[in-house]
Amino acid sequence: MLIRMDRSAESAEKKAKTEEEEHAQQNRKKERERKRALKRVQDDLRKKNKLERQAEKKRQKEEREQEKAEAKARKAKEREKRATEEKQKARNPPKRQRRGRINPPNTQLEEGET
Repeated sequence: MLIRMDRSAESAEKKAKTEEEEHAQQNRKKERERKRALKRVQDDLRKKNKLERQAEKKRQKEEREQEKAEAKARKAKEREKRATEEKQKARNPPKRQRRGRINPPNTQLEEGET
């Protein structure tokens, strides 16, 4: 009878130990899964941030290029305007002004004025 109790106690101990090991194994498995999920989330976040930075860089680059193009167009327009003005001046040179005259040539003095 004593042997039977020892065996049942051993069996119960063995069973408890096995359950404990299974429980610990399940906990390790859950922990591994949790770490994997966390790593996956962090990787996704890093990738998202990287893509956002790249998109921002690209947008800024396009903005700078557009500003350069606009400045170039403005300068070309100004250059064209100056060239047109120069051509106009070349066609119609300014009339020479007479030196030393106080009154313009078309104004007439009224009687009694000097």
